[in-house]
Amino acid sequence: MSHRLLVVEDDPSNSRLFRLICEAAGYQVSEATNGYRALEMVQSEPFDVVLMDLQIPGVDGLSVTRAIKARAETAHLPVIIATARVEDAARASLKEAGAVAVLLKPFTRRVLIDCLDRVLRGS
Repeated sequence: MSHRLLVVEDDPSNSRLFRLICEAAGYQVSEATNGYRALEMVQSEPFDVVLMDLQIPGVDGLSVTRAIKARAETAHLPVIIATARVEDAARASLKEAGAVAVLLKPFTRRVLIDCLDRVLRGS
């Protein structure tokens, strides 16, 4: 059984790269290019994990993560934040918002897949 992954990324190059890496690893990938669409999708489709860019149009990744965690129907959904930079204080606020992991861009294929696997195993 493959896991369903929602990639929330507004940069087409990054989105394509994430899709190629994750599909090659056996994930079923759906994409959203902004926060509003991501919220619609998690409320209407079943996902196992969300890979969320922090800076996306509409509603930013931090706000989307908070909204996902605030709804009983989606609170269980693990969210991994992907960002180019994050201060230590901001990293703490991401965890408080409900992010289960933070990936710093650029990251390698192995780092991405290891993170997804670890999150899905619950460790």
